[in-house]
Amino acid sequence: MDEDKKVRKVTSQPLGSDAVDSLRPRSSTLTFSDGETIVRRGDGATSFYVILSGEAEVRLTGAKDCQLPLVRLSEGAFFGEISLLANTTASADVVALGAVTVLSCPGDAFSAALSECLPLRTQIMAGMAGNLQRTTTDAWNFFQRAEALNVLVESGAHTGPVIAASRANHEASIREPGNLRFDVLQSPEDPGYLILYEAYRSAQDAAAHKETEHYQRWRETVADWMAEPRQGIPFTGLLPDFD
Repeated sequence: MDEDKKVRKVTSQPLGSDAVDSLRPRSSTLTFSDGETIVRRGDGATSFYVILSGEAEVRLTGAKDCQLPLVRLSEGAFFGEISLLANTTASADVVALGAVTVLSCPGDAFSAALSECLPLRTQIMAGMAGNLQRTTTDAWNFFQRAEALNVLVESGAHTGPVIAASRANHEASIREPGNLRFDVLQSPEDPGYLILYEAYRSAQDAAAHKETEHYQRWRETVADWMAEPRQGIPFTGLLPDFD
């Protein structure tokens, strides 16, 4: 499958020249090589970024370096505004695809530019509204939900109890009306590395699963045995077709 078809590419609303010009005196120009991380998930908000040339990918990285590409950003695309405006940490990694040059505007300077430049304010708001619309559309069209839950057990002594707890969760979960699949997978190279693969008929069914007694009991039981926080990576189920 063509890479551009697998990862949504954001090119429709690049930041205009007036907005970019308002940022330049307050910003620095940074270059990144292929594979270099521009923003790392969990980092505090420090800057607003505009891609001047090249492309970058927004992705989630899970246990064992499992990567889920989300969005590809091209020239004129911007990122970092949500973390700055909401004072939150970065929710995903942004990684260079080939050589990339970005304009990096510190948070205080970005706030000042927003207050002074109407085109910048307008385009930032339009971009946020577009993201909200895409998110709402994706949620509305979302029919089947699959999640790969990466579980890395702290030590071999806890692997057995985690599997036992997961078995009880599995046996109860497959009885849920909205559940399509609940697999517990174990790495042959690392017995402490487990993947729980779950599929549900709808996002509502997946959310309902997390309210069940058996899921909450599993979550509380295994919490102290994790070598690192468990990570859920959502997918949209395409095949098989359960209609």
